[in-house]
Amino acid sequence: MNRARHSDAQASAQPPPSPQGVWLWTGIAALVFGLITTGVVRLFQGGTPSADLTVTSVLVFLTVGAVGGWSWWLLLTRKGRVSEGRGAMAGALTALLGYLLIFQVANLVYGAAVPMFLNVSPVAKIVGGLILSVVTLLFSGWFVIPLLALLGAGLALLQIAATPSLEGGLIKRMRGLSQRSASLLRGRPIVRAIVAVVCIIGLLVTSAGVWVWSRPLFVGDLAVASAPVTDYGASVAAIETQIAAEAADPTLNPTCATRLFTPGHRTERVVIFFHGFTNCPAQFVPLAEQLVARGYSVYIPRVPRHGITDRLTTDLAGLSADDLVRFSSRSVDLAQGLGDQVDVVGLSMGATMAAWIAQHRSDVAQVTLIAPLFQIAGLPPFAIRPVASTILAVPNFYMWWDNQRHEQIIGPPYAYPRYPVHAAGALLRLSFAVQDAAEREPPAVRAILLVSNAADGAVSNPATDAIGDDWERNGAVVRRYIFPADLNLNHDLIDVNNPEQRVDLVYPTLITLIEQGATE
Repeated sequence: MNRARHSDAQASAQPPPSPQGVWLWTGIAALVFGLITTGVVRLFQGGTPSADLTVTSVLVFLTVGAVGGWSWWLLLTRKGRVSEGRGAMAGALTALLGYLLIFQVANLVYGAAVPMFLNVSPVAKIVGGLILSVVTLLFSGWFVIPLLALLGAGLALLQIAATPSLEGGLIKRMRGLSQRSASLLRGRPIVRAIVAVVCIIGLLVTSAGVWVWSRPLFVGDLAVASAPVTDYGASVAAIETQIAAEAADPTLNPTCATRLFTPGHRTERVVIFFHGFTNCPAQFVPLAEQLVARGYSVYIPRVPRHGITDRLTTDLAGLSADDLVRFSSRSVDLAQGLGDQVDVVGLSMGATMAAWIAQHRSDVAQVTLIAPLFQIAGLPPFAIRPVASTILAVPNFYMWWDNQRHEQIIGPPYAYPRYPVHAAGALLRLSFAVQDAAEREPPAVRAILLVSNAADGAVSNPATDAIGDDWERNGAVVRRYIFPADLNLNHDLIDVNNPEQRVDLVYPTLITLIEQGATE
């Protein structure tokens, strides 16, 4: 007790630092905290950031740097009391306040860019930002607190060693810390047991965090061998066998069966439609019929675990990224015999599957991605991978598309009203695989069409643009089209059963865009 008072007296007896010293170490702390946090963010972005990721990195650096400098000045240099404990407190405070401010600003910035948030009140945006910051801190940023705390302690010891007025202070402080620690543990088995338990828990939590963060980054194993069916009769027979198997399954909704439209012979062009998450082939049938009338063959396969009559089924929980890759490639294999040129068109989840095809299948002429899911709108990009990692690691649970109406949601009567988070994580894992591959190597398909919806509140349009930039840089011909925000189109702009659909405008535009790709 006397030793503690003596230590405090020594600290208070230190000569006050010069104004230059105050601002120097405040600036150093701000710079180091900002750089380290930004580096951690960039580490888990994966690859080269696009424009919106760069803005987010700048936001992280400026926000954390400002909070870090303020915390250091408040707790250490303001009164000239420099210690490793105060440095650790400044680091932890920086992490907590930094996360809160980053997500408040990011929520306002991204919310302003997403039309569905334009009419949200400022109070609701602030509350939403707080909820987002707390959830992300718990899911993905918790380890930043001890990281910056350790960094702050190290900075404080460095300041003690480097400040002339504290000459010799570092060695004395380290010796004193060692003596106090030994004195605290000596003859106190309960204290030793508590310290051991805390260390073990810390090690387990850190290990779990490393596992959670790193798990979804291993996406290079998503590969499958292709086996194209080039004969028309063989292709039709294989697809009809698939349709017959679905018809014999009593759990499947007949409306959601795989569809094949063909005039009975090989055509010049074939289009494969990949439907959206929790929807089914019925989503694309009206658009397919218009293409069939123009001389196309059309194949709409049912994605595994979709289209079940019981819309509250739990079967979707078993969907994996490997399932999506195998299914996508097999669908392209079966369509090869239907016509001379195979095009792939996908919406949302289907667009992410089509993007994988674009990256890996050279026997496809053109790929059209409609509102692909590469990143979630409204969530800062650096949080996507750790959040996906977390939901893949925790026990599975379900989320409603509409939290008020639940299964009474207004929309397609065959679409699921809820989804398991593991399936959403699997879809994100597939998107990471595409993004990582697009940054490293050119796509196998040389003609790619990106169709975005400026009013889309579900997916990130800048992320779609970023992957298009990667493909263009690697030699692909990438065309882009954006449906204007004033159309107020829903994310699902294809299904005629969507109450906010404008298929009278969307269908002719898509057909024109798809056909333009055949003539270029």
